Amino acid sequence: MAKEIIKEEQHEAAPDSVRKGKLLIRYDKSFTARVIQGESELRAYYDSLKNELLSYKGVKSRISWKHESFRIGKVLVALLKIRGKHISIYLPLNANDYVDTKYKVDDVSNVKANAETPCAYAIKNDRRSLYAKDLIATVMSAQQAVKQDKKPVKFSDEYPYDTTENLIARELIKLVYSRIGAKGKEEPIKEITEEEIQALMAEEPEEVIEEPVEEPAEEPVEEPVEEPVEEKVEEPVEKVEEKVEEKPVVKPVVKPAKPVVVKVVEEVEDDSPRYVDKTRTGIINLDTLSRHFNAGEKVTLARIKNRVPCFDQRVTYIKVLARGVLQMPLTVEADDFSEEAVQKIELVGGTVVRTLRK
Repeated sequence: MAKEIIKEEQHEAAPDSVRKGKLLIRYDKSFTARVIQGESELRAYYDSLKNELLSYKGVKSRISWKHESFRIGKVLVALLKIRGKHISIYLPLNANDYVDTKYKVDDVSNVKANAETPCAYAIKNDRRSLYAKDLIATVMSAQQAVKQDKKPVKFSDEYPYDTTENLIARELIKLVYSRIGAKGKEEPIKEITEEEIQALMAEEPEEVIEEPVEEPAEEPVEEPVEEPVEEKVEEPVEKVEEKVEEKPVVKPVVKPAKPVVVKVVEEVEDDSPRYVDKTRTGIINLDTLSRHFNAGEKVTLARIKNRVPCFDQRVTYIKVLARGVLQMPLTVEADDFSEEAVQKIELVGGTVVRTLRK
């Protein structure tokens, strides 16, 4: 059985990208946005690393778009970056000094931006978090920095969770548009009007292309997470997808203050067997369903992908969580539900349908 990766405290996070028709929308996320929408484990490691770095006398921190930097005077002693679900620390160490040691560091000296901090270490578990502090101590020793006793601060509390729509409005996430041309080639668009967005979303792409990667890779591929091996879910040899004419039912940017009432024209429901892969798990909260569905409607994964603008199109396994208020009866079909979500749905006269597929 594949490992259950959903945690009750998870929130919806901005996807890497969304493709509609011939329009590709990338979500350029700031470091702050990644902390805000990070899972509790990532936020805990962020607090731990920042507390450790600032416990040394003279260390000051500064947050920029891509990272948080730590300096003693003008000397850069560390960078914190977030990619995906992991936070990494970049240090002014020689990665070759740690070959064949317990510190499985990455040499990123081939990237110009990492010239001052060519040694990267991804924090994927508690053991690595402890090892990171050893590496920090080595850097601080070279700077003759003295460690002080300081009360730990929960820095992540300064960045409470916020929705993708709000983060876009706060300019902590930028939307980058590209047109999908011949053979799936991406053509960046510097300026685009709302009318041009709707027109591109309505067009059918000339050729099916693979889902693009988050952003140009700045670092080498990280080593696999050191966890128990999970059983792999075999993918079917062939998947047949029904072609459904896409309608531009939503705008890429939704102002958070105004609730969205969605009217879908000629929406086609796919009743064919749905392939499920728990490694492609997504979540949806009740307040999001309230914004994008009307009373009495049936909620399915296909309709969520069609209506919710920031939902990851690659998701095959969906869980419903209880954040927010549901003020209307809905028939909600999903692979899993939190107990509180079930109670809230049934309280307003809705129906819960569990899709018990293997």
